[in-house]
Amino acid sequence: MLKKDYILNILPKYALLPLILSLVANLVAYYGSTIFFSLLAVDDASRHTLNLPIDSWFSFDAKWVIVYFGCYLTWVFYYIYVCRDSKETCYKFVTAEVIAKLICLVVFICYPTIMADRADISAMEPGFWKFSMNYLYSRDLPYNLLPSIHCLASWICFRGLFMCEKKNLAMKISAFVFAILVFLSVLYTKQHYFIDIIGGIAVVEIGIFISVRLKLYEKILRKVSKKV
Repeated sequence: MLKKDYILNILPKYALLPLILSLVANLVAYYGSTIFFSLLAVDDASRHTLNLPIDSWFSFDAKWVIVYFGCYLTWVFYYIYVCRDSKETCYKFVTAEVIAKLICLVVFICYPTIMADRADISAMEPGFWKFSMNYLYSRDLPYNLLPSIHCLASWICFRGLFMCEKKNLAMKISAFVFAILVFLSVLYTKQHYFIDIIGGIAVVEIGIFISVRLKLYEKILRKVSKKV
């Protein structure tokens, strides 16, 4: 009982279902297109490469893998922080995030992309950095680039703070800096192109517009409240 009470003190009961839905949306967006293309046996030649001149400004640097992996913990912190603000804020935030990820799924399927400029890590000296990059490249295939889900999740952490009733300038600044670091990490680890970052930001803004400006979250919240 104490353990349950402790969890609910960190994450309110009303936020459990929305955050689970957010996780499901992430899995559907990322793996849904992968399954779709595996069934169609789509080869790499059918995918698009979106490198721009600006991408050449960012030379491979394995040390940025720390930010790339470390952001998962930071996402958990910001997602919980925003959802703890209020039930209404939680539903605004998660509705926007789920919409953004569903848009990603549509784009992944309609416009498949591939990272053609991954670093050649075989030439790296054995050690922590080579192991980390090898793990990253083997686990995260060079597909589903545009929009970047990494950048999506980082940007919505920042934008979600503007939905909160409790105003905290320090949190907004920290979330913005965190988002910029993640943007740089996807470029320096050669996981994404610059245009993928713009795509990640764009789908977040579209998701927020639909959730907040069109009041979609209110309709969802009313339906959930009636069932509870």
